[in-house]
Amino acid sequence: MQTAWIGRAQATTGICLVDVILFSFFLVAPRAFAAAAAVTDTLRGGRNITDGETLVSADGTFTLGFFSPGVSAKRYLGIWFTVSPDAVCWVANRDSPLNVTSGVLAISDAGSLVLLDGSGGGHVAWSSNSPYAASVEARLSNSGNLVVRDASGSTTTLWQSFDHPSNTLLPGMKMGKNLWTGAEWDLTSWRSPDDPSPGTYRRVLDTSGIPDVVLWQDGVERYRSGPWNGRWFSGNPEAATYTTNLITFQVTVSPGEMSYGYVSKPGAPLTRSVVLDTGVVKRLVWEATSRTWQTYFQGPRDVCDAYAKCGAFGLCDANAPSTSFCGCLRGFSPTSPAAWAMKDASGGCRRNVPLRCGNTTTTDGFALVQGVKLPDTHNASVDTGITVEECRARCVANCSCLAYAAADIRGGGGGSGCVIWTGGIVDLRYVDQGQGLFLRLAESELEGIPHNPATTVPSVDLQKVKAATGNFSQSHVIGQGGFGIVYKGQLPDGRMIAVKRLHQSTLAKKGKKDFTREVEVMARLRHGNLLRLLAYCSEGSERVLIYDYMSNRSLDLYIFGDSGLRLMLNWRKRLGIIHGIANGVAYLHEGSGECVIHRDLKPPNVLLDDSFRPKIADFGTAKLFTADQPEPSNLTVVVSPRGYASPEYAWRGEMTLKCDVYSFGVVLLETLSGQRNGPMYSLLPHAWELWEQGRAMSLLDATIGLPLSVSGPDHTEMEDELARCVQDAPEERPAMSAVVAMLTSKSSRVDRPKRPGVHGGRSRPPLRETTTGAELGDTLGKGRNITDGERLVSAGGSFTLGFFSPASSSSSSTSRRYLGIWFSVSDDVVCWVANRDRPLTDTSGVLVITDAGSLLLLDGSGHVVWSSNTTTGGGASMAAQLLESGNLVVSDRGNGGAGAVVVWQSFDHPCDTLLPGMKIGKNLWTGAEWYLSSWRSSGDPSPGNYRYRTDTKGMPENVLWDGDGEVYRTGPWNGLWFSGIPEMGTYSDMFSYQLTVSPGEITFGYSANAGAPFSRLVVTGVGEVQRLVWEPSSRAWKNFFQGPRDLCDDYGKCGAFGLCDAGAASTSFCSCVEGFTPASPSPWKKMRDTSAGCRRDAALGCATDGFLAVRGVKLPDAHNATVDKRITVEECRARCLANCSCVAYAPADIGGGGGGGAGSGCIIWADDLVDLRYVDGGQDLYVRLAKSELGTKQAKMVFGNGGLQLLCVKEATGNFSESNIIGRGGFGIVYQGKLPSGRKVAVKRLTQSLVTDKRKEDFIREVEMMSNTRHAYLVELLCYCQEGGEMILVYEYMENMSLDLYIFGEDRRLRASLNWVQRLDIIRGIAIGVEYLHNVKVIHRDLKPSNILLDDNWRPKVADFGTAKLFINDQTDPTLVLSAGYIAPEYAAQGNLTLKCDVYSFGVVLLEIISGKRNRTLPTFLRHTWESWKQHEIEDILDLGLIKPEPDLLLGLDRCIQIGLLCVQQSPDDRPTMNQVVSMLTKYSSQIAMPKNPMINSRCEPSVSQVVSDTEPASHDRPGPSLN
Repeated sequence: MQTAWIGRAQATTGICLVDVILFSFFLVAPRAFAAAAAVTDTLRGGRNITDGETLVSADGTFTLGFFSPGVSAKRYLGIWFTVSPDAVCWVANRDSPLNVTSGVLAISDAGSLVLLDGSGGGHVAWSSNSPYAASVEARLSNSGNLVVRDASGSTTTLWQSFDHPSNTLLPGMKMGKNLWTGAEWDLTSWRSPDDPSPGTYRRVLDTSGIPDVVLWQDGVERYRSGPWNGRWFSGNPEAATYTTNLITFQVTVSPGEMSYGYVSKPGAPLTRSVVLDTGVVKRLVWEATSRTWQTYFQGPRDVCDAYAKCGAFGLCDANAPSTSFCGCLRGFSPTSPAAWAMKDASGGCRRNVPLRCGNTTTTDGFALVQGVKLPDTHNASVDTGITVEECRARCVANCSCLAYAAADIRGGGGGSGCVIWTGGIVDLRYVDQGQGLFLRLAESELEGIPHNPATTVPSVDLQKVKAATGNFSQSHVIGQGGFGIVYKGQLPDGRMIAVKRLHQSTLAKKGKKDFTREVEVMARLRHGNLLRLLAYCSEGSERVLIYDYMSNRSLDLYIFGDSGLRLMLNWRKRLGIIHGIANGVAYLHEGSGECVIHRDLKPPNVLLDDSFRPKIADFGTAKLFTADQPEPSNLTVVVSPRGYASPEYAWRGEMTLKCDVYSFGVVLLETLSGQRNGPMYSLLPHAWELWEQGRAMSLLDATIGLPLSVSGPDHTEMEDELARCVQDAPEERPAMSAVVAMLTSKSSRVDRPKRPGVHGGRSRPPLRETTTGAELGDTLGKGRNITDGERLVSAGGSFTLGFFSPASSSSSSTSRRYLGIWFSVSDDVVCWVANRDRPLTDTSGVLVITDAGSLLLLDGSGHVVWSSNTTTGGGASMAAQLLESGNLVVSDRGNGGAGAVVVWQSFDHPCDTLLPGMKIGKNLWTGAEWYLSSWRSSGDPSPGNYRYRTDTKGMPENVLWDGDGEVYRTGPWNGLWFSGIPEMGTYSDMFSYQLTVSPGEITFGYSANAGAPFSRLVVTGVGEVQRLVWEPSSRAWKNFFQGPRDLCDDYGKCGAFGLCDAGAASTSFCSCVEGFTPASPSPWKKMRDTSAGCRRDAALGCATDGFLAVRGVKLPDAHNATVDKRITVEECRARCLANCSCVAYAPADIGGGGGGGAGSGCIIWADDLVDLRYVDGGQDLYVRLAKSELGTKQAKMVFGNGGLQLLCVKEATGNFSESNIIGRGGFGIVYQGKLPSGRKVAVKRLTQSLVTDKRKEDFIREVEMMSNTRHAYLVELLCYCQEGGEMILVYEYMENMSLDLYIFGEDRRLRASLNWVQRLDIIRGIAIGVEYLHNVKVIHRDLKPSNILLDDNWRPKVADFGTAKLFINDQTDPTLVLSAGYIAPEYAAQGNLTLKCDVYSFGVVLLEIISGKRNRTLPTFLRHTWESWKQHEIEDILDLGLIKPEPDLLLGLDRCIQIGLLCVQQSPDDRPTMNQVVSMLTKYSSQIAMPKNPMINSRCEPSVSQVVSDTEPASHDRPGPSLN
């Protein structure tokens, strides 16, 4: 089999894809090793070994002889691996090298091994100093141990090299101490690669406290492995990944000895542990195929392994965003904050509140620090004979006890034994799969710590969660699950997080249990391949979980995505991901001290970090099988992901560890193939056939090409293991530990698998009153029948065909039987019915296939109840197959080997459901039509009143009919979606839409994207069109869309030329298009009857007419419109203008140019415009108006409620009352107003004396700009008024007014209301808002705090960008807008306006927010900020009105100040773009350049008198936005 690319173990890359043989390196021995003559494995008296001769162990593994290391000419006697002569593991004469090649190894008369230098005097260079024996022999054992024994027949060992280690620990050796004799065994590094004499590093076993392996450098402790916990050293939990198949640790603690060693497991490859001269400890494993040593472990592995990196009571986190990596334990703070600010945390932390303990009483308690390498136990006390509960009591009773932990984690639960610390807690760090340390704290420090000690992650306030997620903003949603929604969030320090908010509706009973379980499980489990739970929130009815954010999202996006995404995961990465998933699941099963079953393993639940390292997610719904949960039948939740569930789980709900193994096998296959196992395609049987034929390479994802090496029979283990994982019988699947062994070791034995089943994760048989019966596969052939109770099931198990009775049938009709197709996972959802009009009255129905290829449904009397009416005959070669798409296909399979010919399919005969791959529309040649028709009722599948059809006249659109009456339209297709359903674009990751317009066919359909869940489009019996998506975790259908969605979707609601607005304050929701008035005013006002529509105010003049843009609408009924996709929109306008019958036009396709007026093609309406409504994301319609109507309307944008009458504005503002003034600007006054609906608004009234032609242009510009520029961080323009001489703009009202009131206010309470976290959020929000303006080519030109408004949630809204200038080719003379303190030098001096001018203003605003000082009132503001930042005196810059920030927050502010200083650089070229600013503010990994001194150039900076000054609010007790 050609599968050489799989199966080779490598520690650094997981599995090697290319069989690179370092042939030339091994053609001859290295220079250091002379050609030698081998002399058995034993040296006896009277025989010598001279330079050039060797001893070789009996199995050939080890060689003893003379060598010269590296470039040295000196000669040493040593032992090395025969296959790797450069891997010397023991040296005799380390301190006494020979200078010549005349050395001789002999046995002295006293029985000692002696190394003679060959000089005439026979000088001894080294001796074993063995005890005296008359007759001895030295033998090189297969373990690499040189043993001196009595040759007289005694088995007594007189001396052995294993008792005198060099720099290498081999299997069978040990480190430690003989407690009776004082003898010690430790490793010492070489001095250099060319000098094996003892170097500066020693690795010893610390025998005080709990055994702990320590690396020393010249008497200084450099690195600890962490104390032994019964399974591994607590700082090296990754050892669990290679103890299953590689080695077994041996730790001896007895009165006479304390030692550590290991032995190799049978068949394991060669391995060694070595201390390098650089101070690095490595676990190396020989890879025979590549003839290289692979690194399985290396320590120190990162900065947190440096001994006592964070000092006493400090905690190191290598994944922390701060470059110091250090934090203090709960209840402690830095001993020297200044030193910590300089990244020096060695001074450690001090307790915030003293402990209260004495006189046999104490109020102290314990906080659990989870997932750590336990502190140095050098002076700790240990008792392995008590329980953890007894340990806690002992610590409570001892006032000197500072912390305790379990001594032994074996046996599950909380472990056993006791370690008590009474000195400083030193060298504490987070590690994957780390242990729990119980830290003693004063009672006041324990608030908020959960009573359940298993819940070890911190609790956070709900307000902080809201601040991180934009108050759970819809724009932050990145995923949805069965019990909640996942949001992307951002911490104050810039770190991104994933926030899972449980649905409150599920929290009454089951949701709370799930929440508690998930917190407990996640808190106990820490592993490099598991998603880490950071914190949680349980406040009121809210239940929130906070996880690490994975920037690369989930695996399915890459293996099922487009070619660009697929190529990002090359073979090496994919195989590394498979390794990681296997390790993570193995840890869940066996490595965590618990027995955790994931139950929902699939690619969407495998997330990828920045390095594409897999992180298994969503195992919080797992069930812990502990002593009180003995039976899997106790399971209360069945998670059955389609295509991934094992047969025993899908059919019977039986949950074991082997269920995860099955799921892993499917994920492995999908990762390699790039194909999904269902719902449209069953991958397992196809993969098996290829594997059986030796063509497994054909299965690989073709997007990334074949691996470089494809030969060799020794690389087939992964396919073998894959097939074993998906065996039908659980007992025939391997354990995950065995899977990991196979993936990491060539020596692991793999049994030949059986052919796996193809059930595909099929769920239980239907429950819709079907009779349990036999499953007949997926095909009905000639001579076979299907009777009531028998079923066809698609190959992947997605769909089932059989007999059923509708679940809600009346008692009188329960005997009615139908033949139908339903979803296997949701058997109440029938998507196709054969005999809709003719139900069977009993269970005697039979489905047969005739020679002509017709399917016949016969009743008990043999009468035909239903027929497919197929006429093409194929005899015995005809067969009907239920495909994975849900399509029942009749085909002729005897087509001379040319492939099956489809003669009939159920997809051509839809019922009420449109599935992926189906279509509705019309065959223009035959007249055949495909449409959906509703059921008559939930208990009666016969055709109901509602039909959902594609209107093939004009521009294609889908229409819902009730009988002969049109009920609802989707709006015409615009190249991306139906114009009335722009939300279709929000779930394009799940569906791909297909609209076919050809001479022979006009149809609409959709296909499911790779990895998408089940979906269906259904017409209900009550006249609704629903888009439903299956949610496997909750086993429920989620409603993604429903139409009609509101009364504006009622067809023709507002009549001809009427416009419906579902958000309008009026209960009629209708208005007339600009230039029209109600045709029957009385019914509009009195009866709310708008069906008569509107009439034109002024007759068209044809040649003199113009057009008014109506923005954001569902285009009118295009049934009689004309369409031309070949012309441009400009040509469309000209064509409409030239046709006096044309009343409106619009682009036919927005796919090439976005929405609005962009796009291509042409739709022209010559009749009344009917069924027009506003929709979010709607299109632009250009309505023809008479010239007289365009005088004041031509530049207007119709949006929201359109234009307001001046009378309404006066009523809203108290006739522009002085008491309602909230701000004044350069061109007008801002009033607080109130609409009739009660909504508050901000009303900007331009000063009439300034309303010259130039000011009219400013007004028009602002209306155009604001209506086209919408963003969460920009103030929204609601409507406008242009009547007589008045020009008025109406904005959304910001309750918290403008930013300057808070950062510059004299009232300290106002300043304090914006804490540091809020200020950082505001800075980010402003940056994102300005970035958006720049992305759409808009320059603000007047950015300052008074133009930053704050909403109820303190979210910033950038205002007053209506004076901005759109930079296009014909705009070369911008009008200067200057505000003292915020203008860029080049703008003030030369009027050079670029995007970098806004960057400068933003930098000033940023620094003002942090400092609380105005730049314009403090001439030395920037100089002072620069000098303080340069001298690391950050606190001198900060607003004194706020509490001093915490150290971590201080670092974030430091970063912000640096960004601000970059923004205010004198040269525009030295300033970043706003895109770069946002990246620096939101991504902590973004690099920040060092700013130059931004000294103000007086010749460039204008005086205050030269610029437009900021006008303060009119009344200090009524502050408001300036909106200038």
